[in-house]
Amino acid sequence: MGAIGVVYALALVSGLVVLLPTLVKDFLALRRGKNLKRFWLDAHNVIGLTSLPFHLMIALTVIVFAFHDFLYDALSLTTYKERPLFEMHEHHDRGVETVAGNLLPPQTLLANLQQAAPDFIPREMQYLGPVSEHAEVRIGGENLDHMVRGADRGFAAMDPYTGELEGTEYLPGHENAWTDIVISIFALHFGSYGGAFMRWVYVFMGLAGAFLFYTGNLLWVETRRRKQRRNGGQVEQKRSTRLMASATVGVCWGSVAGIAIAMTAGKWLYRGVDPASLYLWAYYFVFLAAVAWAFVRGPGRSAVELIAFAGVAWLTVPATALLAYLFPAMPAWIQTAPGPLAVDGTALVAGVLLLEMARRTAKRVFHGNTDSVWYAGKPAGEPDSVAAGVEHA
Repeated sequence: MGAIGVVYALALVSGLVVLLPTLVKDFLALRRGKNLKRFWLDAHNVIGLTSLPFHLMIALTVIVFAFHDFLYDALSLTTYKERPLFEMHEHHDRGVETVAGNLLPPQTLLANLQQAAPDFIPREMQYLGPVSEHAEVRIGGENLDHMVRGADRGFAAMDPYTGELEGTEYLPGHENAWTDIVISIFALHFGSYGGAFMRWVYVFMGLAGAFLFYTGNLLWVETRRRKQRRNGGQVEQKRSTRLMASATVGVCWGSVAGIAIAMTAGKWLYRGVDPASLYLWAYYFVFLAAVAWAFVRGPGRSAVELIAFAGVAWLTVPATALLAYLFPAMPAWIQTAPGPLAVDGTALVAGVLLLEMARRTAKRVFHGNTDSVWYAGKPAGEPDSVAAGVEHA
């Protein structure tokens, strides 16, 4: 993963340096006309340039995650030396026996924490080894004015017998300089700051990255055909081009469908199954099946079929919520909170748009240019009077 992050960052920087004069000249230009390839190239460049800081940040933070052990070792040798790199919680003699009856009430612990960190909003309490010598209670919460280490919260460590605050390295607003840097890297990568609005920004920035990958591959495939046309020779789609087109379709739409199926499977098959394993198995089963399907069916036909399948897959998300609403005896899969409703609504819109996209793609595949890698031939039973299509790219 670290190597991929390095290559990703180098590709972003080198691509920007090479194409910067052209990108600046045509920045925010979307020329839509007969030449659709120019329009998609403009869209690719606009989205790529505007989302460049986000994707560069993701690439650099991935590099930090992958090589953090080496960074920590270097800091230990050059800076910390004999001192511990991380704060250690030393448990002194409490003066009380570590039995359940001597545990302080949660209200007392929260009151002590409130005095030490008034702006910290507790959300959860987790007791670790409560009747052992190393007993600790970890209190998770948030502070809207600071970045946090976790997905949506920071942490404070307290002694459940004395009520003393023992660990503040991940308590928002109480970190040291090095921990603050680490927390910032995690927060920037996972979007655990700025509330729901920033999470939606990350969603759209992530979609922009997927759009860049998909359109970049499609433009590369189409460029091969145009070069052969300019040279005056007969257009022949090479095996490598067909394989590239099939891989693009399978990987991209397999990912889209896999995420939707994993979400739906998590609601239907949650009993007796580890959720993390269930999501992974569901996703990779759909993803690998889609990739295999793309190579078997070819780039054109598989594009129509997999886009349609992805649309149906995303419609299963709101359909599952609708079933729970119509049949109250079923598990409570539908929630009225804005977040879950937004997910269901987004899935519904995505499913409808993908089905429409599949319909339009079918026109290109079955009625487009016969020298295109996407052309799959006339559908069976269609009369010969149907036009072969016009130039689409």
